[in-house]
Amino acid sequence: MKIKHLIVAAVALLIGTNAMAQTKKSFTLEDLMWGGNNYANIMPKYYGTAFWGDRLLKLDVDEVSTLASNKGKAEKPRVLFTTDQLNAAIDTAKYGKVYNLLYAQFPSGSKSEVYLQTSKLNLLYNWQQRKVVWSTERTPGAYANDM
Repeated sequence: MKIKHLIVAAVALLIGTNAMAQTKKSFTLEDLMWGGNNYANIMPKYYGTAFWGDRLLKLDVDEVSTLASNKGKAEKPRVLFTTDQLNAAIDTAKYGKVYNLLYAQFPSGSKSEVYLQTSKLNLLYNWQQRKVVWSTERTPGAYANDM
């Protein structure tokens, strides 16, 4: 008789722990507050993208890599260029550095060129030749420039 009571008690304890595991997590103020300890883990991860012709590229702070081929199929990410390679091609002491690649523009789908800006320079960089193809100084105080 004692064994039956022991088995029933063990089963009741196991059922209770399963029921408690199914409750929804209630978020704390620390989780939901911007800059909280766990805020970055809760928010969805988005990243910048751009098209180079028909190919989808992932724009990151320090590199640009491929996401999908020109036929729209996912492919293994391949790094096209980084900020270090780009800053090595320009005179950073005179024109400033490129700090992120999130605003990169690809004007031509057939050429491996990207349009970027520093604080003092607009430039067109060819990542296969690793050199600046075209550049012009930015007008001080201008908010927008045509390409």
